[in-house]
Amino acid sequence: MDEMRRQATSLPLVTLGILGVLGCGTTVQTAGGPVLRGMPPPLQEVRAEAAAVYEQVVMGNDEVAFAGPGRVEQAWREARRRVESDGAPAEAVGAVGAAVTALRWSVTRRDDDPLAMARAANGVIGATAALVSFYRPGLPPDTLHLDYLQRELALDGLAGDLASAAAHARELERAWLAVRAQVLAAGGRQQVAAFDASVGAVREAVAGRDLERLVRIANRGAALAADIHGVL
Repeated sequence: MDEMRRQATSLPLVTLGILGVLGCGTTVQTAGGPVLRGMPPPLQEVRAEAAAVYEQVVMGNDEVAFAGPGRVEQAWREARRRVESDGAPAEAVGAVGAAVTALRWSVTRRDDDPLAMARAANGVIGATAALVSFYRPGLPPDTLHLDYLQRELALDGLAGDLASAAAHARELERAWLAVRAQVLAAGGRQQVAAFDASVGAVREAVAGRDLERLVRIANRGAALAADIHGVL
């Protein structure tokens, strides 16, 4: 577990890095992350704070991570006011609110599942996909799940959960097939080839029960997902 945690320590940087290629327009520097573009700053802050929680848990800094859910909740209170005033769908707003609440309660599961906070933090980022689509309607929704699923696969590897890894690998393949042609049509031939290889490598690692390799592949795959967002 410790060795695989070490291999996964760059995953959070990927988590943060993908936020910066989701849009265009005004830029803003947020705490715990790089310059982000496109979305309202309060929503960017929610994603960046959730990514910071993920980072600390994956690195094994649980005591530091414990302060994170409160920061995410605070950021979400402001973001919720903004997205509701912009007319975001109530279902999308509710999904993020539920994910933020789940992150708060994940702290109580530490003894049973050391990675519970990381999964819940990734859940917050994943839940914001519908809001990202609201502000970026031209971005195919399935592309927003590629990095989320790669992080889930990394957590599966760290947890030694092959059944969950197999399920997430199937989800990743379905999500990728849904957007592959569009990425190719947008001129992303190189990105398509790289992500094809990543999906195949995930499949092989799961079939071979090679958890350490799965963590490494998921790390690289999340970075490749960021490249795909840059193409579209």
